[in-house]
Amino acid sequence: MTKAGIKRTLGRVDELDRMLTVIDARIERLESMTQGHAIRYDAIRVQSTPEDPVEKAMEKLYGLLGKRKKLEVARMTALEEADALIDLVEDAKMKQVLCFRYLSGLSWYAVSKRLGYSENWVFKLHDRAIDEILKKSQ
Repeated sequence: MTKAGIKRTLGRVDELDRMLTVIDARIERLESMTQGHAIRYDAIRVQSTPEDPVEKAMEKLYGLLGKRKKLEVARMTALEEADALIDLVEDAKMKQVLCFRYLSGLSWYAVSKRLGYSENWVFKLHDRAIDEILKKSQ
Protein backbone atom coordinates (compact mmCIF):
# COMPACT_ATOMS: atom_id res chain seq x y z
CA MET A 1 0.00 0.00 0.00
CA THR A 2 1.21 3.51 -0.80
CA LYS A 3 0.85 6.71 1.24
CA ALA A 4 -1.86 7.85 -1.15
CA GLY A 5 -3.65 4.52 -0.72
CA ILE A 6 -3.53 4.83 3.06
CA LYS A 7 -4.90 8.39 2.93
CA ARG A 8 -7.61 7.29 0.49
CA THR A 9 -8.62 4.40 2.76
CA LEU A 10 -8.72 6.67 5.81
CA GLY A 11 -10.61 9.40 3.91
CA ARG A 12 -13.29 6.99 2.68
CA VAL A 13 -15.24 7.29 5.95
CA ASP A 14 -15.58 11.07 5.58
CA GLU A 15 -16.51 10.71 1.91
CA LEU A 16 -19.28 8.24 2.75
CA ASP A 17 -20.49 10.49 5.58
CA ARG A 18 -20.89 13.36 3.11
CA MET A 19 -22.76 11.12 0.68
CA LEU A 20 -25.08 9.97 3.48
CA THR A 21 -25.75 13.59 4.46
CA VAL A 22 -26.83 14.40 0.91
CA ILE A 23 -29.06 11.33 0.71
CA ASP A 24 -30.58 12.10 4.12
CA ALA A 25 -31.49 15.61 2.93
CA ARG A 26 -33.12 14.17 -0.21
CA ILE A 27 -35.00 11.57 1.83
CA GLU A 28 -36.24 14.23 4.22
CA ARG A 29 -37.45 16.40 1.32
CA LEU A 30 -39.23 13.49 -0.37
CA GLU A 31 -40.80 12.35 2.90
CA SER A 32 -42.19 15.82 3.53
CA MET A 33 -43.50 15.99 -0.05
CA THR A 34 -45.27 12.64 0.15
CA GLN A 35 -46.66 13.22 3.63
CA GLY A 36 -48.11 16.58 2.71
CA HIS A 37 -49.96 15.13 -0.28
CA ALA A 38 -50.86 11.70 1.02
CA ILE A 39 -53.98 12.78 2.94
CA ARG A 40 -55.52 14.72 0.06
CA TYR A 41 -54.47 12.02 -2.35
CA ASP A 42 -56.16 9.25 -0.34
CA ALA A 43 -59.32 11.28 0.07
CA ILE A 44 -59.65 11.94 -3.67
CA ARG A 45 -58.43 8.70 -5.23
CA VAL A 46 -58.38 5.06 -4.29
CA GLN A 47 -56.24 3.80 -7.15
CA SER A 48 -52.95 5.26 -8.21
CA THR A 49 -51.50 5.56 -11.66
CA PRO A 50 -47.82 5.40 -12.64
CA GLU A 51 -47.98 9.07 -13.67
CA ASP A 52 -49.05 10.13 -10.20
CA PRO A 53 -46.48 12.58 -8.70
CA VAL A 54 -46.89 11.16 -5.21
CA GLU A 55 -46.31 7.65 -6.51
CA LYS A 56 -43.17 8.82 -8.34
CA ALA A 57 -41.94 10.52 -5.18
CA MET A 58 -42.54 7.32 -3.21
CA GLU A 59 -40.56 5.30 -5.78
CA LYS A 60 -37.68 7.77 -5.51
CA LEU A 61 -37.91 7.60 -1.73
CA TYR A 62 -37.70 3.79 -1.69
CA GLY A 63 -34.77 3.94 -4.10
CA LEU A 64 -32.93 6.42 -1.89
CA LEU A 65 -33.63 4.34 1.21
CA GLY A 66 -32.07 1.33 -0.52
CA LYS A 67 -29.07 3.40 -1.57
CA ARG A 68 -28.70 4.73 1.96
CA LYS A 69 -28.67 1.21 3.37
CA LYS A 70 -25.87 0.22 0.95
CA LEU A 71 -23.89 3.33 1.88
CA GLU A 72 -24.27 2.52 5.59
CA VAL A 73 -22.81 -0.94 4.98
CA ALA A 74 -19.96 0.60 2.96
CA ARG A 75 -19.38 3.14 5.76
CA MET A 76 -19.14 0.40 8.38
CA THR A 77 -16.62 -1.46 6.23
CA ALA A 78 -14.63 1.75 5.70
CA LEU A 79 -14.67 2.40 9.46
CA GLU A 80 -13.31 -1.08 10.14
CA GLU A 81 -10.55 -0.63 7.55
CA ALA A 82 -9.61 2.81 8.85
CA ASP A 83 -9.66 1.58 12.44
CA ALA A 84 -7.35 -1.30 11.54
CA LEU A 85 -4.89 1.11 9.94
CA ILE A 86 -5.03 3.54 12.86
CA ASP A 87 -4.39 0.67 15.29
CA LEU A 88 -1.00 0.19 13.64
CA VAL A 89 0.10 3.56 15.08
CA GLU A 90 1.56 3.33 18.58
CA ASP A 91 1.82 7.02 19.55
CA ALA A 92 -1.37 8.31 21.20
CA LYS A 93 -1.16 11.85 19.77
CA MET A 94 -0.66 10.56 16.24
CA LYS A 95 -3.65 8.27 16.72
CA GLN A 96 -5.71 11.22 17.91
CA VAL A 97 -4.77 13.24 14.84
CA LEU A 98 -5.88 10.40 12.57
CA CYS A 99 -9.09 9.77 14.51
CA PHE A 100 -10.10 13.43 14.65
CA ARG A 101 -9.27 14.00 11.00
CA TYR A 102 -10.56 10.83 9.38
CA LEU A 103 -13.12 9.29 11.73
CA SER A 104 -14.61 12.48 13.18
CA GLY A 105 -14.23 14.46 9.95
CA LEU A 106 -12.72 17.52 11.63
CA SER A 107 -10.84 20.11 9.59
CA TRP A 108 -7.09 20.48 10.08
CA TYR A 109 -7.76 23.71 11.96
CA ALA A 110 -10.25 22.00 14.29
CA VAL A 111 -7.83 19.12 14.92
CA SER A 112 -5.07 21.57 15.84
CA LYS A 113 -7.35 23.50 18.21
CA ARG A 114 -8.68 20.32 19.81
CA LEU A 115 -5.14 19.05 20.47
CA GLY A 116 -3.68 22.46 21.33
CA TYR A 117 -1.00 22.25 18.64
CA SER A 118 -0.21 24.39 15.64
CA GLU A 119 -1.51 23.19 12.28
CA ASN A 120 2.08 22.62 11.15
CA TRP A 121 2.72 20.31 14.09
CA VAL A 122 -0.52 18.45 13.38
CA PHE A 123 0.60 17.97 9.76
CA LYS A 124 3.93 16.58 10.99
CA LEU A 125 2.21 14.19 13.38
CA HIS A 126 -0.10 13.13 10.56
CA ASP A 127 2.77 12.48 8.16
CA ARG A 128 4.66 10.50 10.82
CA ALA A 129 1.56 8.42 11.50
CA ILE A 130 1.09 7.70 7.78
CA ASP A 131 4.78 6.71 7.52
CA GLU A 132 4.37 4.37 10.50
CA ILE A 133 1.29 2.77 8.95
CA LEU A 134 3.15 2.37 5.67
CA LYS A 135 6.09 0.62 7.37
CA LYS A 136 3.89 -1.71 9.41
CA SER A 137 1.47 -2.58 6.62
CA GLN A 138 4.19 -3.86 4.27
